[in-house]
Amino acid sequence: MFLLRPPTPAQVAAFVARSREQAPSYAETGWSLDGRTPDWARSGRHRVRVGEGEACWERAKAALRGGQMFQDWVLRPHGEASTPLSRQGATVVLLVRHFGPWGRRKWGLYSLMTNRVLYLVDEPDRYGFGYGTLPGHLVRGEERFLLERDAGGAVWFDLTTFSRAALPFSRFAQPLVGAAQRRGARHYARMLVRAAGC
Repeated sequence: MFLLRPPTPAQVAAFVARSREQAPSYAETGWSLDGRTPDWARSGRHRVRVGEGEACWERAKAALRGGQMFQDWVLRPHGEASTPLSRQGATVVLLVRHFGPWGRRKWGLYSLMTNRVLYLVDEPDRYGFGYGTLPGHLVRGEERFLLERDAGGAVWFDLTTFSRAALPFSRFAQPLVGAAQRRGARHYARMLVRAAGC
């Protein structure tokens, strides 16, 4: 869904309600959990060190659960619950600003992208979730957001993806879509590390 102004809360709520009934836009749901990639997709991985120690681990988990990697002027999360990223099956909507300023009555090009939380990971040294795209997203595929704690106590953020352009015009712009996804991965990592404050 493309807009020339940021959507109103009512528009977002209606969009979430419509998206809630949709199935993911591809068949291989959950493949990102163990790092598999369908033949039709391109894969990607971005891994960064968040910090070290138990306090860092807990802060990083809270930041991931709260979607802090989406909190800045480029991406803003909208979901059907206060913590949609910690509930399997939740519909999560991201508001993407392609260009133009944020704020009320601000012109620009914005889009709403829907994703479904497909699985959760909650283990002593691994924590995260994976979500997959719903119809209308610019790409189809999955992203896995995973925190890992190694034997030395270091905390790592690992983002694994597989996807391909979904809409006709985005297929023509596949190199740009790929570049945007790589930039997005670095952005997610930077925001999560900042939010964890380790």
